[in-house]
Amino acid sequence: MAEVQVTREDILVPFGVSLVSVSVRRHCPPSPKGKVFCFHGFTGRAEDFGELAGFLAANGFDVLAPDMVGRGESGVFADPRDYSFQNMLKVVTAIIDYFLDGKPRTLIGVGWGGLLALVVSAGRSAQHFERVIAAEVPARYAIEDDAIISDAIARANMTFPTLEAGLQGLLQSPEFVGMALAEMRSRIYRLRERDGNYFFHYDKAIVARQADHHSKVYTIAALVPPDGSRLLVRGSAGTTTPLDAGLDLITFAQPYARLDSHAEHLLVLGFLTAIVS
Repeated sequence: MAEVQVTREDILVPFGVSLVSVSVRRHCPPSPKGKVFCFHGFTGRAEDFGELAGFLAANGFDVLAPDMVGRGESGVFADPRDYSFQNMLKVVTAIIDYFLDGKPRTLIGVGWGGLLALVVSAGRSAQHFERVIAAEVPARYAIEDDAIISDAIARANMTFPTLEAGLQGLLQSPEFVGMALAEMRSRIYRLRERDGNYFFHYDKAIVARQADHHSKVYTIAALVPPDGSRLLVRGSAGTTTPLDAGLDLITFAQPYARLDSHAEHLLVLGFLTAIVS
């Protein structure tokens, strides 16, 4: 069996007269049978999907995971006011269009990334995406209710004197509650070092515009067609989705559904292979 190629590609997304670089991590097998786009949570990075991407690529899927603007290897906005949900939707659309090739497409997102995936898919024709998998997106989503975003706003400016202290800081996030410190070490990429101190690895300015979105509520049932053509994977977040929404609901046992356990990998693969012939 030919080896899966793991690469990074930078694409330029226009915003007015400016161009912002977006870094996309790709796991591509020979002759892929479909594309899977993965969108991380508010403070995450493409590497959050490293194990899932490797697993899906080994099973024949071309998996693309971007660092969203202001995170990881991607560029930043010069003006904090540009960190809007609408601009992030523009980034998602640009990435999907750039890698468009006619093969079946699935969108996967966690938390804020799951909402991006759902909103983008709702704006396209029913045939454009075969499935959307969204973890940790409640039926009623409002940014001020998102525990990850609230935590980022409260702790964005924190610094840590050592790497160990930084890892402990990561463990305080609602996203990682219940994880062991040893397991947290695999997410060192979530920290950055400068002048002997450690910081959360995202542009601090990304939290500046979030208050602008207060009182904006997304009703997930309105984004998902009632014909069974989408799958909403729920973790611990939020309220119950209406039974008439036509969704397959799965509740995971862990405190936060990160889609990084073997059971979740098998679930995602089973879902994808059931729809790609």
